[in-house]
Amino acid sequence: MQLTRLIRLMSIISDIKLNPKSNPDSLCARFAISHRQFYKDRDTLMELGFRFHFSRRRARLILDEEPGGAFKLEGFVALMLAVQRAAQEDDLNLVLSGMNALKGLLPLLPPPNIKAMTAALNQAVLHNTLKCPQQVLDEAFACIQDGRRVVVLLKKLEPQLMLDLEELILREGVLYLVSPTMPVDHPLATLLAFQDDHTKLFSRLRLGLAVEHIRKIVPTPFFSQRAFS
Repeated sequence: MQLTRLIRLMSIISDIKLNPKSNPDSLCARFAISHRQFYKDRDTLMELGFRFHFSRRRARLILDEEPGGAFKLEGFVALMLAVQRAAQEDDLNLVLSGMNALKGLLPLLPPPNIKAMTAALNQAVLHNTLKCPQQVLDEAFACIQDGRRVVVLLKKLEPQLMLDLEELILREGVLYLVSPTMPVDHPLATLLAFQDDHTKLFSRLRLGLAVEHIRKIVPTPFFSQRAFS
């Protein structure tokens, strides 16, 4: 089974468990799939032991049955390894989707395994793969979305940097913060090439800071220049 489909299948189960408004239309929109593909996914999930139905009375999808009463530990570990592989392929969206699916599946594990697998998930994906604490990841995404200027506290070297944030990307398995205001001469600055949307050539250059060097991100009351462009 393809990695993208495996993560989508587990994300569907996670959505059904956690989203009180989960329904076929919202899932099709979220995963950009047709209703026909959704019902194919439903049939595959039934073969794996997950059965669900749409309750008209409650206006949501309901999970009726889980394999063996709980999601198998081997399946959780396999998905966690798949997410790590996605990071090596520089697919950050797939990594984040897989992380969210795994978090949603944690309550389905046998109770004695939940605490250990929570720690394993943080260690395997956040610490070993992305090399980024959850708090730094969450703060970075929030500030990028808001267009907010930030103070970046580093683990070593200079105590802090004031940056405008453009995006988070994976390159060769390394997670970077891309910033148009990153000092060119900074010892931790990395020059990254981006593909031009029109020519498809790697002609645009941006400076990035590997997230593994970041201790903390502090939002400021100021907005970046990007927010006004």
